[in-house]
Amino acid sequence: MDNKKLVKEIIDIFQGTDLANMEIEIPDFRLSLSKNTNSKEHSDITIQEGVGGGHAASTIDPSKSAPEIALSPGETVKSPIVGTCFVAPGPDKDPFVKTGDVVEEGQPLCIIEAMKMMNEVCAPYKLKVLKVNCENNKMVEFGEPLFEVEKC
Repeated sequence: MDNKKLVKEIIDIFQGTDLANMEIEIPDFRLSLSKNTNSKEHSDITIQEGVGGGHAASTIDPSKSAPEIALSPGETVKSPIVGTCFVAPGPDKDPFVKTGDVVEEGQPLCIIEAMKMMNEVCAPYKLKVLKVNCENNKMVEFGEPLFEVEKC
């Protein structure tokens, strides 16, 4: 995995936590994350590559690049994490859901694999699937709309 993908995954995970600060340092790379706990408007992310080699740090404003993460009832179910999406429980199995299916609250819609962990994305309420936007074995981004739905 390249550094950009790794950093994005770490940022996405960090933004979904209650942590105010986090620092990660590995050889030739340091990532420092901090949230402004008084406001949701701004967080600071500093990335340093070539630590010790005199490379400059860059600061990113995630509020300008982070996708919307809220679940909009009756509209979309969005990816809670960055990872690989699986629309079926196995390679030769039927998909969890198809367009037109009515799904009960808590029923799995898909699985997203992130860092070797399988994470079920379940229906937040009883819904009808209007459109499936994700594809099997494809990368999805944090906040990416996976399903267009209608609340039942």
